[in-house]
Amino acid sequence: MSMVDPSKPLDKLYLYIWIDILGFGDKLKRGNEDIFDDLFRKREKLAKKFTNEGDIQSEVILLISDSLLIVCDLDRIEPRKLFDNLARLQIEFILEEKEFMRGGMAVGRVSQAKLKELREKNNNRIEEVFLISDGLVKAYELESKNVLWPVVATTDEVLDEIRKVNHIDDVNESFDLERVRGTNHGVIYIVDFLKYLEDEDKRNDFEYLLWENLKKFENNKRVFDKYMWLLEYYQVKFDSKIRTDKCKNYTDGILL
Repeated sequence: MSMVDPSKPLDKLYLYIWIDILGFGDKLKRGNEDIFDDLFRKREKLAKKFTNEGDIQSEVILLISDSLLIVCDLDRIEPRKLFDNLARLQIEFILEEKEFMRGGMAVGRVSQAKLKELREKNNNRIEEVFLISDGLVKAYELESKNVLWPVVATTDEVLDEIRKVNHIDDVNESFDLERVRGTNHGVIYIVDFLKYLEDEDKRNDFEYLLWENLKKFENNKRVFDKYMWLLEYYQVKFDSKIRTDKCKNYTDGILL
């Protein structure tokens, strides 16, 4: 006799996107009101931008401290469109607010029974159901432990799940994400926000922002290396043409 309750909906898969504003915690340690107000405004703008200015195809978008959690129904997303919108919104925020982000994307299950129960009760705490998921844990761990640079990234395992849902047999289909090596996870796939640096003014602004961070953290190797990697990736992306003279100070001797 089956022990499965036929009236209980099966759990289903969701894509969890965890995005963190880099350096937020260090700034808070300075503890003055101006810094607090500035950070509060930036986190609110981040949430508003991803909620209102792009078709993110999300079930829920939540602010958690300095981080943004985006949850998408894996059955309903258009992968290329989703990742393309993430890239565009990411570079817009970077250039507007002079802040970089890092993130992880993972797949996890959410209790459909609990969602159904709360919806039937018109409970305004439905969003909290999405916080109880292995997807959130995996996305956070990927961002905090394996994504070493200022990028939003995912893994082969996640892409496998997206391919299955979309009935794609090509194991090399990466939905326009860039495949990179060198992390302690091995190979990861990153959202390529650099493709939206489509004009010279934006590239100059981006180079100057990179230079500012390289200069700021030149005595902090752990942080310096994050921005150095991004500069090298930028050089490869745009055929090693660095326009900002100040940024060239950090490219001498780099073998690409």
